[in-house]
Amino acid sequence: MKPKVAGSLFLASLNALIVASALAVGYSGLSPWWAAVSLWIIPLPLVLFTAGYAVADALKSGTRKQALVAAIILLPTAAVEWYFKFRGI
Repeated sequence: MKPKVAGSLFLASLNALIVASALAVGYSGLSPWWAAVSLWIIPLPLVLFTAGYAVADALKSGTRKQALVAAIILLPTAAVEWYFKFRGI
């Protein structure tokens, strides 16, 4: 039996990867504009979808623990996004 990966865990990891790469690009000086655009446009819908999937996964007994891990990944990532949206890179 193959373990099933929860959608919320995948989306939370993807969001964390996008934010980390945007910050790396922004602070490296390669393209602060692309970093700012990717922090403004991409993560907000992804956070909303991830939160919806986390609720749906939390209701299922097979993916409940993965939904908790997704929430643990999502909260700091969302806080970093919120901080840099109003502060800038």
